[in-house]
Amino acid sequence: MRNKLASAMSAVVLMGGTLAAGVGSASAVTPHAPSTALQAPTASAAGCYEHLKAKESLKIRKSPKLKATALGVFPKGKTATAKCQVEMGDYYYLCNDEDGRWSYINYQGVKGWVPWICTKPAN
Repeated sequence: MRNKLASAMSAVVLMGGTLAAGVGSASAVTPHAPSTALQAPTASAAGCYEHLKAKESLKIRKSPKLKATALGVFPKGKTATAKCQVEMGDYYYLCNDEDGRWSYINYQGVKGWVPWICTKPAN
């Protein structure tokens, strides 16, 4: 038993982790991995775009909720600057899909939230 414990502790030390309260820490194994504990929800690198295009005309809302105040319209086919963030909000059935993710955009100075599923990368 003592040899197995020593081997396990050696493996943790070799990987660069530590033991705290019986739980291994892999922070040294992935030193560049961002901490998600205190961050706002963000999109993955593959789903994060600087500019988005509207698949159909969308209301730009004050918050990521269907009944939030409409601040303006993001017209179909137009491009907006998008914050690299997707936030969970009200679920909706739009653009032939159901989702609950919202993107924060700036379209011609109007800043607010639009349903993420109704946008696409503007390439």
